[in-house]
Amino acid sequence: MMKKLVSAVLSAALLLICLVPHAFSVGETYIVSAEAGAWLYYLNSESSAKLALVRKDTLLTAQETSEGFIKTFYDGYVGWVLLSDLSSQEGNDLWGLLIESPPDKTVYYEDDEFISDGLAVTAVYNDGRRENAAGFTVSAPDMHSVGKKNVVVAWGGKSAVFQIDVRRIPLDHIEITSLPEKTTLIEDSDYYDYTGLAVTAYYSDGRPPAPVTDFTLEGIDRNAVGKQNVTVFYKYEDISASFEIEVVPKKEINLRLTRIPDKTVYYENNLTPDLTGIELTVDYDNGKSALVRPDKAEFRQPISTTYKNTILVYYSRFMTEYYVDVFAEEPVRLALDLPAVTQFVVGTKLNEDALLGLRVYKVYNSGRKEETTDYIVDEIDTSVFGAQTINVYCGDLSAAFNVSIVSDAPLGDVNHDGKVNSVDARLTLRCAARLTEFTDEQISRGDVNADGKITTTDARIILRHASHIEFIEEKGA
Repeated sequence: MMKKLVSAVLSAALLLICLVPHAFSVGETYIVSAEAGAWLYYLNSESSAKLALVRKDTLLTAQETSEGFIKTFYDGYVGWVLLSDLSSQEGNDLWGLLIESPPDKTVYYEDDEFISDGLAVTAVYNDGRRENAAGFTVSAPDMHSVGKKNVVVAWGGKSAVFQIDVRRIPLDHIEITSLPEKTTLIEDSDYYDYTGLAVTAYYSDGRPPAPVTDFTLEGIDRNAVGKQNVTVFYKYEDISASFEIEVVPKKEINLRLTRIPDKTVYYENNLTPDLTGIELTVDYDNGKSALVRPDKAEFRQPISTTYKNTILVYYSRFMTEYYVDVFAEEPVRLALDLPAVTQFVVGTKLNEDALLGLRVYKVYNSGRKEETTDYIVDEIDTSVFGAQTINVYCGDLSAAFNVSIVSDAPLGDVNHDGKVNSVDARLTLRCAARLTEFTDEQISRGDVNADGKITTTDARIILRHASHIEFIEEKGA
């Protein structure tokens, strides 16, 4: 009875093992088992974009697993494939690939399209089994150069190689069957328009001549005036033809004033044109332009004393123009050089040298400055203490400067007796208390702390000075 129970348990376990699906894992190789192939999705979702259809029997390696999908690489894409479309290849032990038969075509000419029709590949296993490697991939070689080319076939993580021969096109020569519409080129042009040029290729293998368009042109020197041979090359350095063009000198077609001079206002005393800042540009028939030096151009229509003047500019056979304004010159203000002395002691009698150094200038609207002696100056009144404005007149123009009438008494000497004592302190205190009123001169001498007013502080300082306790410093000392 016990033996029957153990046997039943073992049988159930084996059946369970057979029913449990294979546990897919990262790094394992799988084969596409679905008859219709398997879609490679952009994301791990059947509603995601489809990148490619992987053919049946293609081997894939899992880079990642997620929710019923494996992430894998195929045909240049990285995407997701349904696990339900795959089978494990564990234990298959693929030894390598065998090129059972090469493609039908193994000899090509440059730029032909590679065709793998007829290529048969067999998968060989370590146990000696062989099977058709359906769904193999082929890496097409470079078909744009001559030589023996290796073609790589891949399947199941293995690869095999066979060769094809890419040969030079059997090109005999080329001919120019139609010249360009334009066989002249303007000097220093950026581009030669060879529209209309037709080239025909002739072959040595019996194929008919054919027009070609992917030719190249060489030998054009855009700066060499005269006739030139232009060489047309097609495919190879030894296959060429030529035609003649002529590079003709560029011609000036227009003159432009691209910047007017800095100076456009003149006065009648100076009518010579100032060309500083002017910019002249000449245009050529090759689509380019160049600056013209002002000394290479001719300027006509001398400036006159009219309000609006037209200046004509000539270069080669072209002319342009600009305008300037001309005004009459007239004085607009006076400018002064101040006298050497502008401070005088009150009560001083002044002589004719009192304003020595005073110079008067007429300033004109042109900016010109001219000294004049034809002027009148106000007299300086030294009997009045304080600042005075002295006016200078020249015709309808005037200017002014200031002089100062100052006391020669020491600071603090408000009664002007030549000394600073308690009498000055008492008078200053009375002024601070509004019991007496000072003249401007007295205020100037009594304001010893230079705060602009007479206060008890000034009286105290004067008294301390009279008592030799404190020294009064002259203003500005």
